[in-house]
Amino acid sequence: MFDSFIEEEKPKRNSKALLYGNILHDTKSDFYDFIVITHFNKYDEIKRLIQYLNTAIKQKLGFSRNLQYKIIYPLKHYVSSIKMNGDLKSLIPDSLIDFNKFIPVNSKILALDHSCQFLTKNSDIRVSAFEDFIFNDTWFYHPKLKSLVFPAYSLRWDGEMLQDTFENKFFLKQIDKMFKEDLKIKRQIKLDTIDLNGKDKVKQFLQDNLSDTSEWAVDIETSGLNFQSDSIECVSLACTETTGYYLRWRDIDLNLFYRFLINKKLVLANGKFDFLFFWQALKKNHDIFKLKIYFDTWQAGHHLNELRSNSLKTHSWLYTTYGGYEESLDNFKRKYPNAKYSEIPEHLIKDYATMDAIVTFQVFKKMEKQIDTINFKYYGEKYDWGFKKFFYEMVIPTWNNTIKMEFRGVLLNWDYVKENMVNIHSKMLNLMKAIAESFGIPYQEDSTLIDTYDITLDEKINFDINLQSGKQLSAILKEKGWKNYEATKTGDFKINEDTLEKWINDGHEEAKLIKDLHAISTIHKTYIGYSSNKSGYFQYQYPDGKIHPRFFPFLADSRRWRHGSPNIANLPKHGEYSRLIRRYFEPDSEDFLICEVDAAGFQLRICAAFCQDEAMKKIFGPGGLSDMHSVTGAGVFTPKITVEEFLKLKKEGDSKINDYRQKSKSVNFSLLFGTTAIKLAMNSLLPEWSASDFNDYLIDNNLLEKYTQAYTDPSNRIDNFNTGWSRDLLYKAWICAIDIKKKFFETYPAIKERLEENIKFACEKGYILTPLGAIRRLPRLYLMGDDDSSKRIKNFKNIAVNTDIQAFEAFRISKVINGLFDFVEKNNLKSYVWGMVHDSICLMLHREEKEIIINKAKELFETPCPEDNGIQMLLDVEIKDYFKGQYWGIKG
Repeated sequence: MFDSFIEEEKPKRNSKALLYGNILHDTKSDFYDFIVITHFNKYDEIKRLIQYLNTAIKQKLGFSRNLQYKIIYPLKHYVSSIKMNGDLKSLIPDSLIDFNKFIPVNSKILALDHSCQFLTKNSDIRVSAFEDFIFNDTWFYHPKLKSLVFPAYSLRWDGEMLQDTFENKFFLKQIDKMFKEDLKIKRQIKLDTIDLNGKDKVKQFLQDNLSDTSEWAVDIETSGLNFQSDSIECVSLACTETTGYYLRWRDIDLNLFYRFLINKKLVLANGKFDFLFFWQALKKNHDIFKLKIYFDTWQAGHHLNELRSNSLKTHSWLYTTYGGYEESLDNFKRKYPNAKYSEIPEHLIKDYATMDAIVTFQVFKKMEKQIDTINFKYYGEKYDWGFKKFFYEMVIPTWNNTIKMEFRGVLLNWDYVKENMVNIHSKMLNLMKAIAESFGIPYQEDSTLIDTYDITLDEKINFDINLQSGKQLSAILKEKGWKNYEATKTGDFKINEDTLEKWINDGHEEAKLIKDLHAISTIHKTYIGYSSNKSGYFQYQYPDGKIHPRFFPFLADSRRWRHGSPNIANLPKHGEYSRLIRRYFEPDSEDFLICEVDAAGFQLRICAAFCQDEAMKKIFGPGGLSDMHSVTGAGVFTPKITVEEFLKLKKEGDSKINDYRQKSKSVNFSLLFGTTAIKLAMNSLLPEWSASDFNDYLIDNNLLEKYTQAYTDPSNRIDNFNTGWSRDLLYKAWICAIDIKKKFFETYPAIKERLEENIKFACEKGYILTPLGAIRRLPRLYLMGDDDSSKRIKNFKNIAVNTDIQAFEAFRISKVINGLFDFVEKNNLKSYVWGMVHDSICLMLHREEKEIIINKAKELFETPCPEDNGIQMLLDVEIKDYFKGQYWGIKG
């Protein structure tokens, strides 16, 4: 142990064996103030920790006596930090010690870094999940150890000096929690799990509870993840925090089960999964869309704390005393990773499934109270949309409607996908051959497979090197004497878009071939694939011939939507391949048109609603110009002429004026969120402006002297930016950007005020409250220190200024989607919403309903709402007739 040789010379390390055993320090007391668990066991690190606990922490707590504690290493053998960070799951649970042998019951445990993941055998229980100390508890109960766990970060040191960082401040926060708050050790209550075995028992149970309209937690276990090809195996139910019921699906009468569900307040954890299976099973004879989720713990968990995982397994640790209830089933799956559902012993399934329902109900009751508390304390009656109203009246209805979107899906033209597979496969093959032949790389092609396209290229042709491997290709480029513009950590050439462009400019024809191969390979892998191995888009093909994209409303940290399986928000909208890919999407029949309604200038209008800038109100208010790009163009590029004169010249087709307006677009969207001048220069100006543009701007705005001073000033740090642009051009762009930013905020002063107020609020409070009920937690701004990464702090400040606008985007678009669903269902219409992309809603319009649906969408979006604060919202409409060669999202 450390205390036995704390002043002695540090012994040599054995790379596998533990150097000091699992007990790194022990004050050997009958009672311990706390237990420390750390996966660091280096001598110097532990020595500093001991000295800090014995001095600074003792003094902070005001103890006259010595602190009593143990420091424990949680693994059976030494593991490097690199392996631990890269392959944490492989260490759970086989590499873990038996914590019960080292930790007395009723302890308070300070779990440093990965230690809380080791204690819970759950890689999702990270310290970051507990950073929010304002709205959430920063500790949890461990039922096996019967102890409280306080996750924290290891102390950050600079030599012998403790750094001023968030991590160190949070460490002290957790120490305060352990000692200064009256936290009582919880105890598990006795649970009753009831197996309703047989059709008669199930029928009687369902009949007995038909009239019950209270909250019921529902969970299912299935044979797989595909709601069309896999099946429900069992259902578990709970209507109290102590009793759960287990029902085998084969014993359930579907008519009776539907009647049971229809009048309940249904509580689920990621209930979208369960509902897709329920609807598939019940769709023939029941009005399935009347079944609705009342509360979803995944959604609620995210809005209560987006810094953590919000799976039911995680929630079981954070909200109940039953964390780790799934361990027996996990152990079986780990031992038999390929076991089918039917091969898992039923007692394991039964115990796990029944606990799922009970834990879901327990989590729900805790979250319900937490929502009420937050709403009362932070919103009250100040806002029309508070935290509670936002969750129950916006999040949950949208969640229910996205289940309908996913269930219905969208038809794809698979013949055309296969046609693309053949064409793109051939292009990839030809590019690879051309690269190989140009570099003199031998290859062997199987002549019997020349006309076979539904196999991978590796099966068809064998090159002496892997042309898709950056390392192997780098060796060839070095051999050919290409210039090294950027290197990897291992010294290889970095092969990316920037370096390839430079090699193209150097005259290397192969660089163009490699760039084309990279682009087309990405397109093939993401949007095409092979039907033979179900890769690319073929992996998303359901038995009904459709894809069923996943939509996750408000589940981005910003409260925007997330997408997946496949992500239709990532489809290319411009360029060579956009038309090829978007041609996939077709209506169910010729009776339908594909439509996309898009919020016009949405982020600009939202900003105007929030900051109430006078210039922006004139642009976006009723009867306004609706053209902020021209106003910015006049203010920034032609300050000597009025906006009216600018607009007149634009209308007359003045090429310079139109160029200024185009340049203003990126300026508006960058500075709206307060980007720095150097970022504006790098991300907006340099890619869009020519060298003569910069020279003209410097001359026209008398900036040549400032440019010369900056260029010759050795203290400027922008030379540290690896931009790929010449130093001369970079400095010119930077000086121009500084001037543009100054003029922008002179034109729209309230935008600057809004940015500063949001950042100030987030730093003082540790969160951002949006006026529509969403909360973004930013504890790292509240506890930021002088030694924290300036880059990370800037990122959190960017979040502070982005959140309210991005949350409003999702809110407003979701409000229209929900209104359209209500309108279609109430009027029994055939048109339907099938997707949402950024600020757009994707519709299938029945030809006879085109006008009525578009008018309703415009009414829902453009009718003034209190939250718009007098700013006019506008909706653009794009309708495509697939059967006339018009494709979704493609102009013309």
